[in-house]
Amino acid sequence: MNRCMRRLVILTTLQLLQHTIIATTSKIRKLPKQVLIGYTSGHNYTKVKEAIVNDGVNIVIWSFIDIATTPTTPNNTDTSTNNTLGRVRTNLDLQSIASFIHQLDIDGYSNIIHLTSFGGWNGPHLDTTLSPDEWFSIWQNSNASKIFHGIDFDLEGNDNLTSIHNVFTIDCLDLMGSIITLMNDNGYIVSIAPPQSYLNINSTNFSRYVNISIPNRRWHSDFHYFGSNVYAYLLAKYGMYIDLISIQLYESWSDAGMAIYHDGMKGSDYLYNFVHDLAVNNESYHVEFDQDTTLGMKAQNVSVPLSKLVIGLANGWAINNNPDSSSYHKALYISGKECEVAYKRLLNDQHVPRGFMYWTIEERGKNDVYLAKDIGQFLFHSDNNDTSKSDDNNNKKKKSHNNNASRSRGSHHYILGTVVIIGLSIYCYIRRYDIRSLWIRVIDHYHDYVSSLEESRGQQQTPLLDDSSFLFETVR
Repeated sequence: MNRCMRRLVILTTLQLLQHTIIATTSKIRKLPKQVLIGYTSGHNYTKVKEAIVNDGVNIVIWSFIDIATTPTTPNNTDTSTNNTLGRVRTNLDLQSIASFIHQLDIDGYSNIIHLTSFGGWNGPHLDTTLSPDEWFSIWQNSNASKIFHGIDFDLEGNDNLTSIHNVFTIDCLDLMGSIITLMNDNGYIVSIAPPQSYLNINSTNFSRYVNISIPNRRWHSDFHYFGSNVYAYLLAKYGMYIDLISIQLYESWSDAGMAIYHDGMKGSDYLYNFVHDLAVNNESYHVEFDQDTTLGMKAQNVSVPLSKLVIGLANGWAINNNPDSSSYHKALYISGKECEVAYKRLLNDQHVPRGFMYWTIEERGKNDVYLAKDIGQFLFHSDNNDTSKSDDNNNKKKKSHNNNASRSRGSHHYILGTVVIIGLSIYCYIRRYDIRSLWIRVIDHYHDYVSSLEESRGQQQTPLLDDSSFLFETVR
């Protein structure tokens, strides 16, 4: 009996430590003046840390996650959300991510913003059987809301041309917009990441379909997966609640790729023209929403503020120099040097975007490309930019400040933890347990758990899990 009680105390304490880590990770954080965003699938924590520490990435977007109604099956359980409406589904190991972020905060990187992304290519669209309030309630009651500082909408299309996810329903778009509003109102950061054709500032056309081909297009007219400004709907109706707009110039056979690979334009010139043309047009462009009569919207200008504009790029994975390959020049690659040339020209014009985004952190170093590092070297050190995170002296000051801030924000959780520990110690004393050996065992178990996170666990893909299943596996 005594042995069982001791094990119960250990398990209870470890669970308290787990929830303390989760509870102290997600806090309101301020967007930096310049952003360098990296997406990750969560399979390589070492590269995520290198991207932050060595390259200057200050926003990490963890991909992907979904919220859906709870299946009515006998095996369904959703104890973590305590919500019968639905549940969070993800391949991400949320507990490991929470511990990873917690350690980053301790190490002096508590200014890093961590978002989680919904959608992706072949990913689900939103479950419109949920109301905005129901969706938000599920989010708020999930571990994800306590880990991440906001969300990213990256809903796209599907390989199957006839898939229902190759059209954005009005219900889906309005649910996205309502969620964006709720998240913003509750202090979360919200970003969107449309492929270039889904938010095409050089086109006035509109369609909710994303399986469009363009027969008269001069380059890859046989491609069947273009969009036509569907994300402009979100900006027109809910733009004031969106913090960042990352446009994927690396979309398959994109307009940017056509200009550079087919027409022979320099990458730096394209980037400059892309941002400059938007700036001189009052940071907006015209969209003919009335082409879709079901919307009931008039044609209007859509605002794309430079203060929210993020240039979306591909890193080394996009390099393909084999003209015989079917994917030759399919995804656009623009080097860090070309980005620097364009950025400095825009800086002189005082027309700089908010920053850069890239897919994906896992491909860091592929084909000897360190895109984020190359961008960080000029983005945070350009004249009139005071947001450098890479400067060693600033890092030392920030580390001290961030440690203090982290301790302050989490102080009430530590007080609660202390009270619980004292209570357990008194209980052990009354029951005449060996308190010293008991706590040594607790600490040993916790150290084993932390060590397991620091090993190669991040390299392994995890099966689709419910948010409710993230427990301390080492003590099962």
